[in-house]
Amino acid sequence: MIEASSIEKLRENVDIIDVIGSRLELKKAGMNFKAKCPFHEEKSASFVVSPQKQIYHCFGCGAGGNVFSFIQNYDGLSFPEAVENLAEKHNFQLEYSEKSKFEEVDKLHILETLNSWFVKNLENRKDVLEYLRNRGISTGSISKFQLGYVPTSYEVLKFLKLKNISFSDADEVGVVSFGEDGSPYSRFVERLTFPIFSQSGKVIAFGGRTLSNHPAKYINSPTTKYFNKSKTLYGYNFAKSEVFRKSEMIFAEGYLDVIAMQQAGIRNVVAPLGTAFTKEHLPLLRRVQNLKTILAFDGDKAGKEAIVKALDILLPESVECRVVLFPKGIDPADLVKDKKVSELEEMLQKSVDGGVFYLENIKSKKDMNSPHDRSRAISEGEAFLKKLPTNLQDGYKELFSKIFKIEFEKIGSYQKIDKFEKEKISKESFQYSELSLLKALLENRELISMIEDSMFVKYSNLWNDLKNGVENTEFTKISLMDFNLDKKELKIEIVNFKILSLLQNRRNLKSLDEMREFKHTLTHLEKQKRKLLSL
Repeated sequence: MIEASSIEKLRENVDIIDVIGSRLELKKAGMNFKAKCPFHEEKSASFVVSPQKQIYHCFGCGAGGNVFSFIQNYDGLSFPEAVENLAEKHNFQLEYSEKSKFEEVDKLHILETLNSWFVKNLENRKDVLEYLRNRGISTGSISKFQLGYVPTSYEVLKFLKLKNISFSDADEVGVVSFGEDGSPYSRFVERLTFPIFSQSGKVIAFGGRTLSNHPAKYINSPTTKYFNKSKTLYGYNFAKSEVFRKSEMIFAEGYLDVIAMQQAGIRNVVAPLGTAFTKEHLPLLRRVQNLKTILAFDGDKAGKEAIVKALDILLPESVECRVVLFPKGIDPADLVKDKKVSELEEMLQKSVDGGVFYLENIKSKKDMNSPHDRSRAISEGEAFLKKLPTNLQDGYKELFSKIFKIEFEKIGSYQKIDKFEKEKISKESFQYSELSLLKALLENRELISMIEDSMFVKYSNLWNDLKNGVENTEFTKISLMDFNLDKKELKIEIVNFKILSLLQNRRNLKSLDEMREFKHTLTHLEKQKRKLLSL
């Protein structure tokens, strides 16, 4: 942790005019300086910097603060990163209250050392360079993104020894792992490497692409104390300035798409690692005022599913979203390679509203000529609307009405009916099953030991009386009811109950062992049921 007194000394030693002036064109305006705001687009300058107070304020968008908050917002850094960035550029020695900070820097140095070696290795790999050329990646982009090549595991371990880097330290940064016999091995073997940078530009992990027939086409470093793929966006360190300037962030699917689009002059592009956008990415997005996002993914099933999952996270948070689906077999890298940048830019400009895409996607999966399918589709759409903030719900209701051809006033009614019917059916069938089971057990008491308490919910009190041999006046009524289960049917009903109970508890499973046990038990019960049915 950085000492507070050290941060204050740094603030006193740095002039906000110098810092902001190195990034913006400042013009003297009386006692202050003015510029066009970097945090929103404007025609006339409303961004004011005060050398006397050492603060800035934009009268257009309201952004303001001191030198640290400017670096945070302009460069997209956390507060500690902004302080360290400023200290490094002004040759200021920060003081830390814990030694662990220096140890962390040393460990990250391992990744920097390996990355430099990977970059050098690539120079001698004509086949990998040929692959990159065929994908349209220029020499300048290879250099900018520091692409490299990792050789065999033996060579990686040999290099680490040469550099006096322990295997345990290399394991801590996600480069090395250990086999069951304790022997070390490299996680990355014979792959094109993509260093993954922190927001401040430090290497914190690697991505690797195989150029052989390895089943795992792409792999990433595992989660470490320096890297969490659920919080990291590839290319953000290169894109952040343009993201803040335009208040727009484009999400592409992979490393090469980001590199190609950056190469084509589209600077505000990033990629989630593994195409999965998560809630943990949201803090990064919230730093940008009035952010608009564009999800530019493949138009295949996987691409659409990834977009829907991202929209489920972004739209309820009031993040403006638009969607671009690339035709089958074409991605941004292909368009850049084929010198179709204008076509790519046009596709981005013609992106579809995210909410409209979500609703149209629901509709496309259903047969709208079928009353049942139409009802389900509308119910799903209504459930989506309910996730949104009130102001967005109101905005999307008119579009919803047009997409599903439903009267505006009726929106919301389908989900209520659907929910009522499901609860009614579930409740009635569950009560019927419990009563039929109780009647059969009254007639076949030798089977009581096969029953589990969890099989009774509505009539658990009657079950407890029956199990404990307590006579209940309700038993006479039940025995006269029109439920007829013979012994075989009773056994089948018991197995059905066990299957139902098992499935109902499935969402509570937390570990792989519990999941394996669940699958094993379910298979056993289904086999038992088939055997009873065949008798």
